[in-house]
Amino acid sequence: MEQPGCPLGQLDRAMQACQRAVGLVPARAEPWNNLGNIYRDLGRLEEAQAAYRNATRLASDDPRPWINLGKVSVDQGRPREAIRAFRKAARAAPGEKEPWMRLGRVYQGLGRNRDARKAFETALALSPGDAAVRASLAEHTHPQPRN
Repeated sequence: MEQPGCPLGQLDRAMQACQRAVGLVPARAEPWNNLGNIYRDLGRLEEAQAAYRNATRLASDDPRPWINLGKVSVDQGRPREAIRAFRKAARAAPGEKEPWMRLGRVYQGLGRNRDARKAFETALALSPGDAAVRASLAEHTHPQPRN
């Protein structure tokens, strides 16, 4: 999962820096969340998940580690874990559309279209002018026939 334009050596150095930061301030969520991001970029998904879990334990009211935990759960093919994480992100940031959009996509992937629609409607209520939100909701209002 190496990031485009970011050589592996740079990711390794970034990982080492994040590991040092975690060692210096293990009770802060941000270094754990950043370490999880690096692990995820390196394709080390189990380690990313563990780092995000540490971050959520340290800052359960911060939506970022919950969103990242949800994203890595999707990467791992664990949609139910992703749903739990995105729901917690939505509770931590009730005015943010991102957790609702991500939740809608997971529901959509599971064929839970009613739940997906509700999630997209919530995202739209939070961000009424957002074209991506409108498109996701329109997909559930006027489903296209499948071939």
